[in-house]
Amino acid sequence: MNESLQFVLKEMCNRVGANYNSIDFSDQTWYNKYEWTIQEEKQFEKWMVDYLYKDAKARKEITNHSIKRKSYLEKVAKEFTFMYGWKINIE
Repeated sequence: MNESLQFVLKEMCNRVGANYNSIDFSDQTWYNKYEWTIQEEKQFEKWMVDYLYKDAKARKEITNHSIKRKSYLEKVAKEFTFMYGWKINIE
């Protein structure tokens, strides 16, 4: 796991009070262990877009190229949370 992905996952864990070091990311259902609201997910996506926009190395490591368009990075962040985001708490 590259440094940028670790940074993103640590931020994701911090937002729900999860201990990054205690999560087994090789478990195929690791992202089902915690929950966040739709609003929390959107705030994380905004953070991720800003992070990728400002950090060329992170853009390259996470997207495999260096496109620096916010509209593209928004799609990247949404796809990331769709695939790896925490469960949504709808209550």
